[in-house]
Amino acid sequence: MRFDFFLTAYTTNVLVITPSEDARDFVAKNVCPWACEKLLASISPASTPREADLVQQLLECLPTTRISPVDRATAAKALRNTAYRWNDVDLFVRACRACGLDQCLEAMSIEGMVSACQAFDWSNLSSTFTEIYQQSTSSTACRQLITALLTSPTKSHDREIAQWCRTMSVNAFDNIQQLDVDDVPWVAAILHSNAYPVAYARDELFPQLVKVQPQKLSVWASLFSAVLVDTRPEVEIQAMTNVIKMVLCSLADSIPVYPSQTPGNIMGYHPFTLNPLDQFIVLCCRYDVPEAMSLIFDRMWQERELQQQRVTTGRYPPSEYYSAIVNLLSTHVAAKPELKPHLHKFHEHAAELLLSDLTDQPTMVLMAIKNTAHPISTLEQTFTADRVREIGKNRQTLIITVKAISKDLRRLAASSAFTSFKHVLKICLAELTRTFDNKKSYVYGIGVQPATELIELCFTLKLPTYAGNVLAKFLSIPETDKKTYIQQSLVGILEALPGILRPHNTRINKVPWSSFAAEVIKNYIRHVLGAKPPPFSVAESTVKALSCGCGLCTTHLLPILLNSKQSGRITQNGPVRTHIEKRLAAAKPWGMKWQTSIGGRPYSLVIRKPAAMVAPAAWNTTCIEARKVLALLGNANAQAKALGDDYDWVTGTIEGTSKPPLDHVAKGQEAKKREAGAADASAHKKARSR
Repeated sequence: MRFDFFLTAYTTNVLVITPSEDARDFVAKNVCPWACEKLLASISPASTPREADLVQQLLECLPTTRISPVDRATAAKALRNTAYRWNDVDLFVRACRACGLDQCLEAMSIEGMVSACQAFDWSNLSSTFTEIYQQSTSSTACRQLITALLTSPTKSHDREIAQWCRTMSVNAFDNIQQLDVDDVPWVAAILHSNAYPVAYARDELFPQLVKVQPQKLSVWASLFSAVLVDTRPEVEIQAMTNVIKMVLCSLADSIPVYPSQTPGNIMGYHPFTLNPLDQFIVLCCRYDVPEAMSLIFDRMWQERELQQQRVTTGRYPPSEYYSAIVNLLSTHVAAKPELKPHLHKFHEHAAELLLSDLTDQPTMVLMAIKNTAHPISTLEQTFTADRVREIGKNRQTLIITVKAISKDLRRLAASSAFTSFKHVLKICLAELTRTFDNKKSYVYGIGVQPATELIELCFTLKLPTYAGNVLAKFLSIPETDKKTYIQQSLVGILEALPGILRPHNTRINKVPWSSFAAEVIKNYIRHVLGAKPPPFSVAESTVKALSCGCGLCTTHLLPILLNSKQSGRITQNGPVRTHIEKRLAAAKPWGMKWQTSIGGRPYSLVIRKPAAMVAPAAWNTTCIEARKVLALLGNANAQAKALGDDYDWVTGTIEGTSKPPLDHVAKGQEAKKREAGAADASAHKKARSR
């Protein structure tokens, strides 16, 4: 077998052409970046054929649409720097025109245009700059150019440049309809370039702005700061400050005293804001113009009722604004105390209005009172008994308020005004005492805390002697549930007293605490403990004998027989209940009763003891508590001193040797019974005589 095949070999020859070391550079496609790089790297002080060719290429490239904005700016920079190196103003002008006069400021940059004014004579640039300014599509860039030219380092022809800037800006100034914060440097630069900046601001600039945008206070704030820059002459700054004060007084009539923001709906809630009112107040404080604030505050007071009517349409009430302004002014008054006398009237109005709408936070109303001309006098005039009674409808609000008064205003109460200060505190305490609900003095879960807080408040207000009035209120025992009130409320208060008094270096055996303790003890003995009841007719040993001694009797029956409760329940199975019932059979003549309750499972045996059997045990238990209450007064001598003539019957009742005397109520009822009995006897006697 034979195989034939054809073999072919290929070769490729590549020609590589490299320039010699002294050959000229070359580039393909976009020549702009390469030309810019070469020109920016050059340091030749004069034109060379090679650089002239690069310049020409860039000048031809700039007007085309194929060049990107980045490359355009780089090319403009390269041409500008080349013009500086060659001192060729004509090249700079040609570059500006190549960029397009309408886009020149963006391409050349503001800094580049200003540097050209430093490099070349203004007379050779002014006409070109005028064309650029007039044809530019960006008013912002034009204003930035004016600002930069007027604030650049001085040169011999700066006056000519300043005049050109004013000429270019005059129409813009006359036609201002909207000035933004970004425009402020331009306005300030034009103003400062004027030969008479204060007069220009007073007579032309500021009146124009007051007319077109009086409420844009962020711009006013920036403008005031710019025109008062500390590099200006001191005389000019002082004169300009006076002009600013006049402007603020002019603006006062244009500022809304109750901005129109409304709460909105659930989907679009508008938070409360003072803007622009708060900005105006800050400016007035910054430049010491209290008279402008007074104009605003007078309008607020005059329009308060109208604003209150607007609340029904979703507006905020005037109290919201007064509260916010009082808070705002507090910082500025602290920094500038000299403003305080000018704000006395506002704070008096604020105190009156805020108190009529007082919430549980009295901070703002007290802050307003503190900043009036006569704080304590204003306090007394504001916190009248009727007003305090109105506040006291919310008890917690009144407590918070009187605490704040004592804390914040005490140091302002001079010796001559201290009586008035205490009078207000006493009015508040009297209202809290009057409205204290004795029936609710004991609250499940917190015990007697409402009552003890009222006692502690007397110490907080540094009026411990007023506690006597508070304690007297506690002793007004309700006729209903008298026994429960004494046990839970009065005894609870008495037990809490030592802990309350200890931090104040006083004791319960001192007046008025000892008098209160004595009354509590007497009421406890008279209405809770009472006279010792006669012993049960059946001996205790006989009662105990009802238990046979078995485990069932010892565990279930005997505790019920010996405790002080009226009844007891045994929940066990049938045989256990049957055994207990057999043991109780002997007690039936004593008045002992029992029955099986079939409600629920298992059934239960309910045992009811006769009252005569329960009374001694209950009295013994209560007597133990009575001894504990009496011991709160201290030893026997302290007890005798506090109780006085009542000591004998109190201790005698506890010992079981005597009984409490009738109180004045019982005595009155007894006297009425005797009178009624005597009247009946007399009537019967007359009837028989007939």
